[in-house]
Amino acid sequence: MTEKYYDIYFDPAELEVDGSGDLVNWDALYILEYDENGKVMNRVDRKGTPVEFGDYPLENVLDLYHVGYGDDDLKGALNWFFKWLKDNTEWRETSPETRWQPAEYICIGIEGCAE
Repeated sequence: MTEKYYDIYFDPAELEVDGSGDLVNWDALYILEYDENGKVMNRVDRKGTPVEFGDYPLENVLDLYHVGYGDDDLKGALNWFFKWLKDNTEWRETSPETRWQPAEYICIGIEGCAE
């Protein structure tokens, strides 16, 4: 285990994705930096820079949906989040498959939260 590790907490209903399935509102993620003893040191952005903690007190953040396994560096925690995002986006077909082209799709949101 490294000296610092990161876990990501979020409310899936607060995530906004664009038509390509990319996260639009990065501030909806609570990326927590822990020390080697498991104490929360900071909330950080996707680059590892400390940011304001936000609307939720820490105890409420820890109740949110969670990705990470308690030993990930920042890149590893983000990779877990991107895998979760890929597995949980909802897509709608915009153009059917033809003999010459595959079907085309647009992301309409997070499964269970899409409008």
